[in-house]
Parts: sequence; structure tokens; C-alpha cells
Amino acid sequence: MAADQEHRSVGAAVDWAGASAREQYQARWVRVDVWTTNHALHQYYRQQGFEFWGCCEAVGYYPSAALFQKPTDPIADHSLPLTQESAVTGCDAADA
Repeated sequence: MAADQEHRSVGAAVDWAGASAREQYQARWVRVDVWTTNHALHQYYRQQGFEFWGCCEAVGYYPSAALFQKPTDPIADHSLPLTQESAVTGCDAADA
């Protein structure tokens, strides 16, 4: 996942996805798998309200096997889109 650092953080993007999934599909959890050895990233997700759920060992060695989750209920409803739409210019919109 990548985010525009000037406008939104990865945490905002994950919260937006969680709120959207809750509204559209009644999702109760946001789950992410994180690079197993990136402990700074583990800490980041903990600071975003995620809890460590365990490591996925069922698929053998997988570098992104640290599993985190958080409930969708406390995530504030999103009222603004995460991206901005703009008109296609300089080409045929059918080719875009």
C-alpha cells in the first residue's frame, strides 16, 4: 500500500478501507499481514489500534506473515473520498 504523504497516511487509508467494508459488507475486522521482520512496522500498526494476531505458519516461509487486526466498530465513518477524481485530458477517455 502506498499513500500520498502530503494528504493522507497509510493509517487513514486503512481506516477508510475498514469503514467502507463495514458500511458495504458489515465487516467486523480490518486485517493486515505485515513483513515479519519489520518490527518498526509492527509498532506502527499497534499505534494505529491493531493487535498482533499471530504469524501465519500454514504456508511455509512467507516474508509477510505477521498478522494484525482491529475491529471496524471504533473507526469513524469516512465522509471524504480518499482520492480525488479528475477529468482525463489530452487523450481519448475511451483509451484511458
